[in-house]
Amino acid sequence: MDAGGAAARVAAAVPPADRAVARAWLDPVPYAAGDPLGTTRVFAPAPGRLWLGWVDLEPDRNWSHRAFAVLVHEDGAVETATIDFPPALPAGRRWVSV
Repeated sequence: MDAGGAAARVAAAVPPADRAVARAWLDPVPYAAGDPLGTTRVFAPAPGRLWLGWVDLEPDRNWSHRAFAVLVHEDGAVETATIDFPPALPAGRRWVSV
């Protein structure tokens, strides 16, 4: 798995009904096992090497609205969890649109 494969999995997680308006994002730098993830309300420390993405289902809205976080594991498995705000990134990292 690499960042390109992770980006494809984040994009594929967008529900078909939301694809016309949703925006998907990926932190292209993988997290190592134990690294803190950007949102403690949803995910604890990274359980293994993975990539963190998120999908904004209502990008024209401000503040809290429909969105979900996406964990892409090294083996390609994908986990999602509902969030209200984008996950925070470690200093120096930037979200990449997918």
